[in-house]
Amino acid sequence: MSKRKVIIGIILIILILVIFAVIRFASKVQTIEAVIVKVYSQNNLLVQKSDGKLFNIGKGYFNNKKFKKGQEIKVFFTGGILQIYPEQLNKELYVKILKEKSNIEITDSTKRYLSKAENVDISVKEISNKGLKLSISDKNEYKYSYPSDYEILKEIENDNYEKLEKIDNSSSEGSITIVKNKDIQENTVDWSSIYGELPEGKYKITFTDSKATISTISVIFTVDSNGEAVSEKCYFFESNY
Repeated sequence: MSKRKVIIGIILIILILVIFAVIRFASKVQTIEAVIVKVYSQNNLLVQKSDGKLFNIGKGYFNNKKFKKGQEIKVFFTGGILQIYPEQLNKELYVKILKEKSNIEITDSTKRYLSKAENVDISVKEISNKGLKLSISDKNEYKYSYPSDYEILKEIENDNYEKLEKIDNSSSEGSITIVKNKDIQENTVDWSSIYGELPEGKYKITFTDSKATISTISVIFTVDSNGEAVSEKCYFFESNY
C-alpha cells in the first residue's frame, strides 16, 4: 500500500470520527424559546413561551450580547435543567435573539415572582375601636394585589388569639373602601356593622382571602377602657402561589 493511500485512509477515519462526534453532540443539544423578563448582573430571568415557566440562564457565555427585557430569544443548551425555582439551564451554548420586543403576555405568576415584599411599606394612618385606615406604598414594577377580606381575633392570653364573634355575617369586603393613587393605596375599614365597637382588649386583624392570592396583612392593636385604640405592629406577608 502506498504512503498516499495510508494518509488518505487516516484522513477518512478522522473525518468519520469527527462526523460521529458532531452527530452525537448535536443529539444532546436542546433548545428553548423564551422571553427575557429581567436582566441581572450575572444572569437573565426568562419565561418559557410554551408553558410560562420561569428559568435562569447565566451571562458568562454571552457577555458580547446586549440583552434587554422583553427580547424573545432561543437558547441552545446541553446538560439538562436544574430542578430548582426558577429552573436553571446547564451548559448554555448559544443564544439567538428572535425579536427585540416580544408580544408574549407575561403571566400573573411571573409578575408575582418579580414583586418583592421589601418594596412594600404598610402603615396604620388611623385606628379606633370601630375601624382603621391603612396606607400601602408599593414600589414594585408589578404591584401586589391586596386582599379585601378580613377577620378580627381577640387575644385570650400570651399572644394566643381566637376569632371574634360577629354580630353580622355580611361580607367584610363590603366594609372596605379602597383609594389608589399611583404607588399609594389607602384601605379604610369600618367593621362596626360586622363586629360592633370593640371593648377593651388586645386584637389582631388579618386581611386575607380563601384563595390566598398574593399577600396577607396583619395588624395588632389594643383598645383601652375608654375605647381608644393604638396600633402596636403591622405585618405584611407574601403568600404561596
